[in-house]
Amino acid sequence: MELAYVKADRLPPSGTTGFFPGQPDLAVMIVSPHETSRHLVAKQAMLLTAGTSLIWAVFTKSRAILIYDADLTPEILGIADTLTGGAVLPGFALPLATLFED
Repeated sequence: MELAYVKADRLPPSGTTGFFPGQPDLAVMIVSPHETSRHLVAKQAMLLTAGTSLIWAVFTKSRAILIYDADLTPEILGIADTLTGGAVLPGFALPLATLFED
């Protein structure tokens, strides 16, 4: 499953129909246990090359999030960490313990 976030100042005018004509500012990928690392890396590379600023790859089984940003520096967060939105979502903070609680 994939989710996307686009900043309000990049949205097309009200009443516009069809798909958004660009890349999201943030892409959230809920990674399937059956997804190969090759496929995951290919999707991340495509999004970053096209202009996506931030990617969160969520691994529900291992309760971890892999973060890629525009400078291609990956970061892995675990259950004791807090997910932030960086420059894309300033002020956003979510403890992963809250996200992955049973």
